Amino acid sequence: MIRRAVAADIPVLLSYGEFFWSESPYARKGIEYCPQTVERLLYDMIEGHYLIVTTVDEVLVGFLGILTAPFPFNDNYRVGVELFFYVHPKHRGSIGSTMMLQAELDLADEVDILSFGDMSSSTDMKDYYDNRGFEMTERSYSKVLE
Repeated sequence: MIRRAVAADIPVLLSYGEFFWSESPYARKGIEYCPQTVERLLYDMIEGHYLIVTTVDEVLVGFLGILTAPFPFNDNYRVGVELFFYVHPKHRGSIGSTMMLQAELDLADEVDILSFGDMSSSTDMKDYYDNRGFEMTERSYSKVLE
């Protein structure tokens, strides 16, 4: 079942977030996971942006968080930018696609542009997004400054 996230979901989301972070390129660059920061972010996503979760047999197995804001280059448009998107490995397949579709339906009246990222540690995302009608518009390169 897909539903909007609520405050009671935050402990589980923090746990998944820590696991996801440990697998991310940021963790490999020595940037530590900060649960207090992520907790504040999750409350902000619930209250002011878009955060959905998927449960199977009442167990949270996936989540999708999208920041919504005016499009930076023309504020006559609004954009939704995926901040995080995770599905537990045992449930990968249709759940992610269903969550993306739900976000498109829920945000259709709120945003004009929906944008998803592709972390360097992810695999097969080009085909995944292409097959759902998305097209690559930008890439991001990061450097940890010391």
